[in-house]
Amino acid sequence: METEMSNLLAQYKIAEQSHGEDMLNLMLARGYVVKMIDNDRVMHYMQKHYPEILEEFAKLVELTSIDA
Repeated sequence: METEMSNLLAQYKIAEQSHGEDMLNLMLARGYVVKMIDNDRVMHYMQKHYPEILEEFAKLVELTSIDA
C-alpha cells in the first residue's frame, strides 16, 4: 500500500509540474484560433470544407476561463 501511495504521489507531482505549461500552450492555441476565425477568408474556407472542426474551434473561442 505504501508503494502504491508513493507511485500516486509521484504521478501527482509530475502532473502538477506540467499543468502550468499545458495551460500556457492551451491559451496560446486559443489565441491563434481566435485570429484564424477573425479572418474572413479562413472562416469561409473552414465553413465550406471543415464545418465540424470549425464548430469545435468556436467552442474553444467561447472558452473564457479554464478552471475546471
